[in-house]
Amino acid sequence: MTRAPDMAPAWSRRSAVLALDDPDTAGTGIFPPRWPFGAATGRGVRVAVIDSGIEAGHPLLGGAVDGMGGVAFSVGPDGVVDRRDGPHDDVYGHGTACAGIIHALAPETSITSVRVLDGALRGSAAAFLAGLAWAVEHRFDVINLSLGATRPEWALAFHDLCDQAYFANSFLVTAANNVQQESFPSLFSSVTSVAANHATDPWRFHVNPHPPTEFLARGMNVEVAWRGGGTIVTTGNSFAAPHVAAFAALIKSEHPGLRPFQVKTALWAAAANVREPAARPTARPTDRTGSPPPTDGRERGRDELAALLPHLSVGPLIRRDPWGPVYQATTGDRQPVVVRGVDTALASGRGVRARLLATVELLAGLRHPHLLPVLAVADSDNLVALVVPVTGPNLADLAADKGPLTPPAAVAVALSVLAGLDAAHAAGVFHGDLQPGNVLLDGAGRLVVADVGLAAALSSDVRTSRAPTDPGSWRWLAPEQLEGAPLGPFTDVHAVGLLLFHLLAGELPFPTVTSLGALARQRARERPRSLAQLVAGAAPALAAVADAATDPDPARRPATPGQLARVLSRAADTTFGPGWADRQPFPLVAGPLTGTGVDPGT
Repeated sequence: MTRAPDMAPAWSRRSAVLALDDPDTAGTGIFPPRWPFGAATGRGVRVAVIDSGIEAGHPLLGGAVDGMGGVAFSVGPDGVVDRRDGPHDDVYGHGTACAGIIHALAPETSITSVRVLDGALRGSAAAFLAGLAWAVEHRFDVINLSLGATRPEWALAFHDLCDQAYFANSFLVTAANNVQQESFPSLFSSVTSVAANHATDPWRFHVNPHPPTEFLARGMNVEVAWRGGGTIVTTGNSFAAPHVAAFAALIKSEHPGLRPFQVKTALWAAAANVREPAARPTARPTDRTGSPPPTDGRERGRDELAALLPHLSVGPLIRRDPWGPVYQATTGDRQPVVVRGVDTALASGRGVRARLLATVELLAGLRHPHLLPVLAVADSDNLVALVVPVTGPNLADLAADKGPLTPPAAVAVALSVLAGLDAAHAAGVFHGDLQPGNVLLDGAGRLVVADVGLAAALSSDVRTSRAPTDPGSWRWLAPEQLEGAPLGPFTDVHAVGLLLFHLLAGELPFPTVTSLGALARQRARERPRSLAQLVAGAAPALAAVADAATDPDPARRPATPGQLARVLSRAADTTFGPGWADRQPFPLVAGPLTGTGVDPGT
């Protein structure tokens, strides 16, 4: 068995960022949880795999492949499409991998190979179109397309053929491109487009709340069948698509009369972020309030959190944010608190779950006036629960409500955030996802930093952090996050620099773009605008600090939050005069200038 590099393909998403926009869509009970699949095994369903061929005799395929019924398409030197019926080999291994995934999940499905790719995993769009047309003509129930075309002159032909498949009752499943590039038919609404999530459970799939890809399934570090009778471990959206193709085959086996739009609806209803599956009873809480451990694990969401934290009365859902559900709760003495559930499906990489639990344990023991305290922690197979105090609005909401801050208030905000981050860094945790939404006003009127360490802990590699899926969050990423380069304290420095820049200028150093790919290209090719370019009369000392903190090169930024706080404090003293901080609306309680600022008695 060989192992391919662990790289996240484009369009892939982590489970923790797959919360639906409307919390009312979760757990709606349109179908009972097992209705879509029932006890189906795929019997009676025919699946075409359009790919590099299939090794029909592979031991992991169990005789599921119709070796005699396969067909191969290629384009000859004269440009004419050649068709050859009958048995053929897999010339690469890719098609065998897709077929093996389908067979593992839907073992009685009949699989047919339609070969359109060569030994280098390349092929002509004409051969691809001909292979798809053949599968549609032969009315396969499900057609798996872990490939795509990018030349726009072929788009209309594929679009028409996919419509024909839809009306012929063939369910088309396509993989999104592995690079940030448009391809088809994956972007057509008549097909079901799939990218990778980071789950290790092959049955755990999600609805993507932000298309163009509609579903996300296991596609990272998947062990798959390969040519020659062996297996490899590999990554790609190509291997997420056959998971959904298998699920569709099971649905059509259990409910043979369903049309494509009905199959897609059933898939939606069965997705992990729509249904609320039963939790396995393996809760292992660590409750720093001294409450006894729970004895059971019940349904996900409020019931599971209530089981994990029996000393609390868990109330209504506040929201579902990128990390998971957030609920109101009260303690035994009727004090209001907030319970955040972090979806552990994202913690599927090697060592990630242990790193997540270690991080939240550390946060539960850390107290600082500018960090949102974690009052208690508990975890189960599905969720890590964090109990935190009730807070006021976040910085983004404050700005929307109160209007722009004065320059001294903006600097006070940045120094408050730096004080909290400096304490967290001293304890060995950096943030990795700082933005205005997780800078909150606490009950004492102080600004506190929330969600410290979650993004860093939940990364697939300790050096790199996730890219948030919300387009509004993309612009707060540092260049090294977009490039997949090593992260560190300097990444948080960049985030605070962006925050300060935005508060002083009303915008960020770069113009707004609408895609993550465009943002990565922008940050790689363009120099950021300086504060002086955007704000006439900007104080030179403050502008120099903001520009240095947002430098694309980490080596040219202040190295730590403490270092940035020192140069920013000196610039503020020079610009605003002595005692300026005492006149601001946000009290700076403990700054980095006094060591770590940790106050264990708080």
